Amino acid sequence: RNSALATLLLDGSGRSDIAIGDAGADKMASMLAINTTLTALSLGSNNVGDSGASALADQMLVNSTLTHLTINNNLVGIPGAERMANVLLSNATLLHISVSGDSRNSQLIPDSTAHKLAHVLETNRRVTKFDLSRIQCSPEAACAIGMAIRRRPPTSALS
Repeated sequence: RNSALATLLLDGSGRSDIAIGDAGADKMASMLAINTTLTALSLGSNNVGDSGASALADQMLVNSTLTHLTINNNLVGIPGAERMANVLLSNATLLHISVSGDSRNSQLIPDSTAHKLAHVLETNRRVTKFDLSRIQCSPEAACAIGMAIRRRPPTSALS
């Protein structure tokens, strides 16, 4: 049991033969349930899909130390994005979140998901960085996200 590790960067190459995938993300989620020192976790380009993203999201409901989460360039689809958005509505710990898309799994997220993300941006004032690059949504959804950012108070920085 490690009591000093604060940052864990496990960014992969996207190759399926060496990526952690959903099984590895599930193990990382189990670790987050008991870890009290890790503040940053990066699992970019690891072929993490919906079940891995959902497992990580579920642990964000109980983990109170992780402040930076990066799961960009993975295979997270609409179900994983929905779960992450639902959890982020009530998470009070995460400050930096990167869930940017992957050209291998480019999907148009439904307006309902985009509106949940907009609601997260508007109501979760602790979030100071929310990377949604390469996420595809309708113009109306993009407008909702833009308006949510605009409605944040000036003291609530967002990059």
